[in-house]
Amino acid sequence: MTDWKNIRKSVGYTQAIQSKDATQWHSLARGYRAAAEILNEFSDRIPSDSRPFALNAALSIELILKSILARKTIAIPTTGHDLVHLSDLSGVALSDNQKLTLELLTETIVWSGRYPAPKNEQRWDNYQDKILESHIIRRTVGNVSSVMASPETFPDWKNYLKIWAACNAEFDACA
Repeated sequence: MTDWKNIRKSVGYTQAIQSKDATQWHSLARGYRAAAEILNEFSDRIPSDSRPFALNAALSIELILKSILARKTIAIPTTGHDLVHLSDLSGVALSDNQKLTLELLTETIVWSGRYPAPKNEQRWDNYQDKILESHIIRRTVGNVSSVMASPETFPDWKNYLKIWAACNAEFDACA
């Protein structure tokens, strides 16, 4: 019987090596970024939902942050998807508004990009009352009210690209 593990080990293709390979992390990040770009370009073909774009954008940010950690030889967390924590660990300089965007993108990875509701009600309430609400602008003039997404924090293409650019610059700077 062929010992595939030893063959992989002999050519340097092991889980331990791949999980620390900044180039592999970055390559995956670029792929998810390209998918996000395509979904953004053809958003009119996705019925009233930006979650497929947001999920790919969020995954690309998670992957590029992990590529920075790998390049800086900082241990990559093996649990969770906290993009704010990953950005802090990686040393990417982001504004408070960009960190709010990352907070919403974290929830997109964990559940909102894949399911209509999280597994527990407490997470749902926190998302609706705190996280999502921080991205909503509500105005009332007289008896007319309006509600809109914050142009500074909502994870649209423009805000996503700024975060991506900051991450990519950090990746390039630590080469």
